Amino acid sequence: MAWGWIRAGEIRVMAAVPVVLVVDDEFLIALEMQMLVEGCGCRVIGPAATVAEALKFVRLVRLDGAVLDVSLARNEVVWPVAQALDKLGVPYLLVTGHGPGNVPADFRDRPMISKPVDAGTLRHKLASLGLCPLLATCPT
Repeated sequence: MAWGWIRAGEIRVMAAVPVVLVVDDEFLIALEMQMLVEGCGCRVIGPAATVAEALKFVRLVRLDGAVLDVSLARNEVVWPVAQALDKLGVPYLLVTGHGPGNVPADFRDRPMISKPVDAGTLRHKLASLGLCPLLATCPT
């Protein structure tokens, strides 16, 4: 957790905020995801566009969670990042445009949402992982 200012109605308070890695290779989608995650009261690291970049963040930053696009550019898939997060006990949310059939069996029990991402669904999935500290401020 990191410390930061969060808004609770009309009051701004200093509180511990979850640090969440966003991994997505599509710039505009990554920015939208960043804004949605920040809107839930999290501090975003990234977005990372490649597995190598994401793994660097995993090694260097104490993460509380992650939002991982399953398919990245140049036929990269996010599984090495998911494995690294599993080893550290860091929860993550998988985002896929292809459905759960393209997710290896080892990862099918992880929280998952489909593209296009619905803000309400994202909010509830992040909350289920303990990553949406102020449900009232999450985008709907």
